[in-house]
Amino acid sequence: MKDMKILFVRLYSYINVKQQLIMVAVILLTTLSGMAIPLKCIGSI
Repeated sequence: MKDMKILFVRLYSYINVKQQLIMVAVILLTTLSGMAIPLKCIGSI
């Protein structure tokens, strides 16, 4: 029973880290695309 609890805690923390990484990736992508759009507009002028 104790082993199961440790396993569950590890799994939970692993999922938590993955969610944080996904959030960071999404923020980076939106920031980069947000920067790319004005650059494309400037370049097309």
